[in-house]
Amino acid sequence: MLSLFKKLHVPGVFAKLFDTLFIILLLFIPIVSSIDIYWSIHNQSELINVEKNPLGRYLINADGGSIGLFMSFKALGTVLVFGILILLYKYRKKWAWAAIITIATIQFLLLIYLLFWPIFK
Repeated sequence: MLSLFKKLHVPGVFAKLFDTLFIILLLFIPIVSSIDIYWSIHNQSELINVEKNPLGRYLINADGGSIGLFMSFKALGTVLVFGILILLYKYRKKWAWAAIITIATIQFLLLIYLLFWPIFK
């Protein structure tokens, strides 16, 4: 990733700093996703009643009330986002930064929601 910054004439020290920050944000996304999946499994009996995502509700209903299909799609989505962010960072750094800041912010808000939402107390 350091070579990307050489093309943009960013000094090496800052390039390493930006690389490190990007990696930290990149790892934060699946960590929060894992916490979300854990809480979904832990509270699966209530999930059908409280799930706000219409696609999630559809997948739960399509799987006969089980959350397995929904959790599989959540995990797959996280893996795809992870891969796309890496590719974006390699080929379109500005897009990658815009995307990762947006996604990490949303994941942070999700984490706050998971930590402080009453059902998880």
